[in-house]
Formats: sequence, structure tokens, C-alpha cells
Amino acid sequence: MTAPEAASSARASWRESFAVYLQPRVLIVLLLGFSSGLPLALSGSTLLVWMREVGVDLGTIGLFALVGTPYTLKFLWAPLVDALHVPLFTQRFGRRRGLAWSRSSASLRWLRSLSTGFNKMSSVLEVFS
Repeated sequence: MTAPEAASSARASWRESFAVYLQPRVLIVLLLGFSSGLPLALSGSTLLVWMREVGVDLGTIGLFALVGTPYTLKFLWAPLVDALHVPLFTQRFGRRRGLAWSRSSASLRWLRSLSTGFNKMSSVLEVFS
């Protein structure tokens, strides 16, 4: 095999390997993945810059940036969460739906307790005023 033939076969294999990414299903997954990650990066960076321009303390901005840390470490905790079986919800809805239902119900309970806490606090403040 001569040098030009080897170079043309290398180019053909590169083209063939790149052609995989031009298939419609792969393009859809690529665009969905890009669009799901881009808003978080743009909004987080932009928000931190806006906070600095307004004059927010650097310590507060640093604490605000720590909110994204669990998502950075998601590759560590995601397999544990996927293997978790929630007793009542898993039997009734399946593993993933049961976990989603348990998270939703926990969030609703948290919001309800938060709202009742504000109501109790306002009634306490009314007594002292």
C-alpha cells in the first residue's frame, strides 16, 4: 500500500466515524443534551456577574455558587439514588416513578410546613405588637 492510498483510507474512516453523528437520532440527543445543560451554565454565570455588579458580598456569591455542587457530584450519588427502593411507592408505581412520587410528596410536605411556619410566625408577631 502506498502513502496516498493509506491517507485516503484514513480519511474515509474518519468520514465514516463522523457520519455517525449526523444521524437524526444522534442529532436529537445531542441537541437535547446541549439545551438541557446550557441554560444552567448561562443563568448561573450571568447571575453571579449580576450579583457582583449590584454589589453583593463575595462570600454571599460564593455560597450561592455552592448550590451547583450536588449536580457537579451527581455521578457519585446518582447510582445510589437509582438503586433506592421506597417501600410503599416502589410497590405501587415502580422504582423510578415511586422515587419521583416520594420526592414530590416530600417537597409538598416541606412547602406546607414552610407556609404554616410563616403563618405561625406572623400570628406570634401580632401578639407582641
